[in-house]
Amino acid sequence: ILAISDRISVIKDGRNNGVFNAKEVTKEELIFAMMGKTVVERSKKTSQENQETILEVRGLCAKNRFNDINLKFEKGKVFGVCGLLGAGKTEIARSIFGLDEYDSGEIIYEGAKLDKITPEKMMKSGMAFVSEDRKVDGFVPMLSIRENITMSIMDRLCSKAGLIRRGEQRGISETMSKRITVKMSSIEQEVSSLSGGNQQKVIVGRCMAAGPKVFIMDEPTRGVDVFAKSEIYNLLSEMAENGTCIIVFSSELEELLGVCDEIIVLKKGEVVCTVNPSETDKGQLLALIS
Repeated sequence: ILAISDRISVIKDGRNNGVFNAKEVTKEELIFAMMGKTVVERSKKTSQENQETILEVRGLCAKNRFNDINLKFEKGKVFGVCGLLGAGKTEIARSIFGLDEYDSGEIIYEGAKLDKITPEKMMKSGMAFVSEDRKVDGFVPMLSIRENITMSIMDRLCSKAGLIRRGEQRGISETMSKRITVKMSSIEQEVSSLSGGNQQKVIVGRCMAAGPKVFIMDEPTRGVDVFAKSEIYNLLSEMAENGTCIIVFSSELEELLGVCDEIIVLKKGEVVCTVNPSETDKGQLLALIS
């Protein structure tokens, strides 16, 4: 909007909340007019060297999707993986988590080679995954916030007889909903009635509840408002500080530059290079993926 507009009108809660000259207004002023509050971003921590490798991909290949993918991911870091449509981002993410098959190569997790990978096996070993299409793969729309958030930890909430400890379930849901700042009437509200940003927060909260060691996210902020984006990325930074390996597959270059410790560039199904965000700008990154 700032790049192509002459005049900008801001709509908030069904009302005109201001008209601005694009050459004179800042991004922060527009956000405040849209949201009524200012985005607060966590400062990106300086990554320590020689951190322990938790996940490694060696020579991963899948015909017509990606070829010879070699990657290493360490604990406590936020990694970005970017590329244009068709570069192989989603395909690689799904293959690592066991949603799609690959033809050859190895996936090493916590020092051990994994065979016959399935999502169930990866979840049990401490990996979480957020799909690019939340409405299809992300949540159960007719279930409540309480039920969706605790879906990943039901084994911990059930008695030996298979009965859910509802008090404990409500407590965890209330705590997590506050932590991820879901805008809701109560934890019994159906997730389908929430805004896109709050739906995405519920999905992130469900994964966080499981305490993952590796958190893979495919286009985590697609269709999410600017304030919810900042809150989601703040949560990811907090998880990384606590030792979780975060891998964000995204086409949002500006966001990756702001939150990641390293960015892996894909082009036509192959790894082109790895860049340091502090030494790269959006124009340079766009040139690499184009």
